[in-house]
Amino acid sequence: MSQQFIYDMREKVISMEKISEIQEMLHNMASLMVGYPDASEEQSKQWLDTLNICRIELRRRHPAEQVHLSPKKEN
Repeated sequence: MSQQFIYDMREKVISMEKISEIQEMLHNMASLMVGYPDASEEQSKQWLDTLNICRIELRRRHPAEQVHLSPKKEN
């Protein structure tokens, strides 16, 4: 996979203003990966790279102090 593709996609995702746009792109990439298991290795890698770029950007934008973990349930 070309580094230029990764760079361009990262710039595209970073420039998205709405988190929902990034979430939609992430969902679309995951759907493509599931819907087309016979895609070429290069195409699959491109979808996976895009998915990872979206995940990283969503994590970057999510303030850590807003993460609330569920309390452990004791059996």
